[in-house]
Amino acid sequence: MNSILSYLREPIQKTWHFWLYAFGIVYLTFPYLRLFEEPGFGLDPSWQIALNLLRGKQGIWGSDFVFTYGPLGSYIYRLPILVPAWKQLLYDGFFFLNLIYFHATCFPKQAKYYHLIVFFCFNLFSFEMIGETTAFLWMFLGMYHGFVALYAESTCKRVASLALSFLLLGIIFFSKANYGIIVWAFLAGLIVVMVIQKRLSWWLGVLFVGLFVVALMAWAQYLDTNLFLYFKTSLHIIANYNAGMSVFPDAFEKMTAATYGVFLLQVVFTLYLVMYAPKQAWSEYFLLATGLGISFVLLKYSFVRADSGHFTAYVKLMTYVGLLIVAHSTLLAMRRIYLLLMPVLFALYVYLYVPLVGFTALGLWHGIKYRPYILANYFQGKREPAPAGQRLPETFLKRIAKHSVDVIPYEVSWVNTHKLNYAPRPTLQSYLAGDRYLDSLNEVYFASKKAPDFVIYGLEKSSLKYPWSEESFTQKALLMHYEIVDSNDSMLLFARKPQHRKLRLVFTRYARHSLGKEIKLGVLQAGYLRESTFETAYSSQGNLVNLLFQPPQLMAELKSGNVRERIRVAPNLLKKGFWSNNLILNLAQAKKFYSGTSDSSNTLESIKFSEGQFFHGGFKPVILVTHRYYRIE
Repeated sequence: MNSILSYLREPIQKTWHFWLYAFGIVYLTFPYLRLFEEPGFGLDPSWQIALNLLRGKQGIWGSDFVFTYGPLGSYIYRLPILVPAWKQLLYDGFFFLNLIYFHATCFPKQAKYYHLIVFFCFNLFSFEMIGETTAFLWMFLGMYHGFVALYAESTCKRVASLALSFLLLGIIFFSKANYGIIVWAFLAGLIVVMVIQKRLSWWLGVLFVGLFVVALMAWAQYLDTNLFLYFKTSLHIIANYNAGMSVFPDAFEKMTAATYGVFLLQVVFTLYLVMYAPKQAWSEYFLLATGLGISFVLLKYSFVRADSGHFTAYVKLMTYVGLLIVAHSTLLAMRRIYLLLMPVLFALYVYLYVPLVGFTALGLWHGIKYRPYILANYFQGKREPAPAGQRLPETFLKRIAKHSVDVIPYEVSWVNTHKLNYAPRPTLQSYLAGDRYLDSLNEVYFASKKAPDFVIYGLEKSSLKYPWSEESFTQKALLMHYEIVDSNDSMLLFARKPQHRKLRLVFTRYARHSLGKEIKLGVLQAGYLRESTFETAYSSQGNLVNLLFQPPQLMAELKSGNVRERIRVAPNLLKKGFWSNNLILNLAQAKKFYSGTSDSSNTLESIKFSEGQFFHGGFKPVILVTHRYYRIE
């Protein structure tokens, strides 16, 4: 036993031991056991299908195509739709090699054999490289190459690592738009630190910035991307997505408090050691600031949408931040704190997270058994997906035939199942068109000559929002330029009929109301529509909660006769406005709206806003209300 312990404490002398370890851990945890995943149906499979279908469409990302993912996003979800196998092999292979490089080189100086065992256990715990986690790892690996450049002794390694950092950060930028601010801010800060520490001369730093800008513009041109609009729309989507999609189940309170407590301790210990340690090089401060920045991003990502697909991000992926700090920090106490942090997060996961969502099965034996056959799949060519999910009615299919079609709110799996001629609106799915700018892109599209001949329409059922408040501008375009030609209990089929109706604005009324007070709306004459906007504002406490945790929640009580519907509403959708003539909770009521046959049976008489149950004081007490009245002609 003593001899084994002595061996484990010995420094690792042979480089190939690091590479063998890295290959082993990546081979065991790399998630892809087959080349393509067959698409299903529902919200997530639908937007994944849409990303692949866009590969065959002419258009510009940022104006014609607007989504949380970008032109390279289809490679992450690996659907067998318009993706050549050899391109997927290059994408996956590059990812695989970069993971190996990280795991082989991210060790402290004079690493000992016990580090291999400790790091192996932590990496097994953290692996969950599917979907969003893969996107995070692309970003993290790009940042890691940046730190390799920062600490490199030779000029060649420094330049090569900077180039690799740009390449990986560019891949994630064009794969997942909302990482754009993070990755380019990191790269700019990295170059500044390298110039300050004389790792780069000032003119070489300027040259690198210039080359990266030119390369990014050329890359965007190749991928049919308008850089400015791609960046702008991603900011809109981030803001609206956070406000409209955040959830917080009651059962998560204890777990959330404990997780934030661990993060707070991480921040406090880091700042304490930095303040009381001797003055460090700029690279040390940049490393620690990046570690805290990534930690905060993971924490926000976990709890902005506190569901099973998101909220384990901090406790799992912090392993990578810990390994980075342990490998490169010059402060011994800092390395020890982050080394201790990893088992603390594991304990937090086991005792608080697992009882709520279950334990993620490692599936190591399954991977050992089947992963050797994966390479053969890359050379079998493109596979056709098996039809799955609900099928459209035959009457719909006969009418649509080869004509162009879009789907509202999101079920694009129908397009894939029936091989329809997809003509997507710019903001691809209804829940993303959360403000006037994004929704107006769709409104203009449906009024243009590029609009689809048909629209398959459904009304989403959700307890987290008022679905009728989504895409109100798009609803206006459908009302004016389309008519219902077929329907069943779950969907409507619209056919294009330009200038089918006209809406003329006849009157606008402004008012101020208090939060918590009933806002009476009144009954309209036949032939008129009312668009109502309700502008709320966060208080200073609300802004702080929004920054550190998630947006404060707002509830609405909608009254129609004896019906009182209490439902969560998104402030961004209220500010955009919705058609408030009637309380519309189902497809039959929506059909009456579009066909012009609405009656007084579901008139929306009043609405009252109040704060959600988890945090009070998040909103200012005044609501600015605007009613716009239109005459249907």
